[in-house]
Formats: sequence, structure tokens, C-alpha cells
Amino acid sequence: MASGVPGSVAGMWLAHRTYGSLPWKRLLEPAILLLDDPTAAIDSETEHEIFEALDRAIAGRTTFIVAHRLSTLRRADLIIVLENGRIVQRGTHAELIGVPGPYLHVANLQLVDSRELLDAAGGDGS
Repeated sequence: MASGVPGSVAGMWLAHRTYGSLPWKRLLEPAILLLDDPTAAIDSETEHEIFEALDRAIAGRTTFIVAHRLSTLRRADLIIVLENGRIVQRGTHAELIGVPGPYLHVANLQLVDSRELLDAAGGDGS
């Protein structure tokens, strides 16, 4: 061989390099992500920055997001609402916001909270 490395040794090195790195790739680029309230206790500007990063991170991956803020869930393909450990609603944001239930209740509470904050700050909400 021109490289001075016997074929079998070169083949082993290549196999080790290729297959040895696969577990690291799986760790660094998992197929499934689990995010526990990624936007809890942060301001709106930081939340926006996190969403931009999350959009890139979750592309092509199955992602489970546990969240209390509906703004975190709005873009989800499927939202599952749990009460006392049981599934009580499932659907998209648009579907769940259109039917009475816990999701709509929380949405109304969060909307009222947002309006109260705007009013207190002198904003008109538009």
C-alpha cells in the first residue's frame, strides 16, 4: 500500500472510526427530545429566542414538551392535556381552543393575565 499501512490494519481503523463514532452521534443528535417546561420563568424576549433555537433543534425529531405556558405548545402537532394523570383532551391548539375544557380554561386565564399586564403597563393590547 502506498500509505505504508497494511490493508487489514487500515480497514480496522476505518471501521473503528466509522462505527465507534455512531453512539456519540446518537447522543449529540437524538431522535427523541424531552423538554421539561423550557420557557418557565423567563421574559418574552428570551422566550422568543428559545423558540427560535427550539425550532432548529426539534426539526426532524419527535419532541415531547411538558409545559404550562400555552405559548410553548401552540405550534405542536399534537397536544395532550392531562388531569390527575389521565388524558382529558388531545388535539392541536386550534382544535382545543375551540371546545370547552381545561385547555380553553387555561388559555382564557393566560389571556386575562396578559391583558392585565398590558393594562398595568399602559398598553392597549393591540
